[in-house]
Amino acid sequence: SLAPPRADTPRAAFRRVQVMEGEIKPVTVLVSDLVRSTELVADLGPEAAMGRLQPVLEQMCAAVERSGGTVIAGLGDGIVALFGAPTV
Repeated sequence: SLAPPRADTPRAAFRRVQVMEGEIKPVTVLVSDLVRSTELVADLGPEAAMGRLQPVLEQMCAAVERSGGTVIAGLGDGIVALFGAPTV
C-alpha cells in the first residue's frame, strides 16, 4: 500500500482537482523558476537562502492566483500551477 501523498506534492495537488465525468477541458500547466537563483544564494545557508527567495516566490503565487490559476507545487526556487482546471 502506498503512503498518502504529502500535501505539497504534485500528486496530492492533482487529487484536489475536480474530475468532471464526461467533460473535456483544456488545461494549461505553468512551470516557472527563478533564473540564476543558485548564484544568488550560493554563499548563504539554507534559511538565509529561502529568506531571500521567499518574497519572489510569494509574488509568483499571488500573480497565479490573481490570474485564476492554482499553484499545485513549490519546487524550491519555482512553482507549478494549473489554469483552467476546476478545483474542489
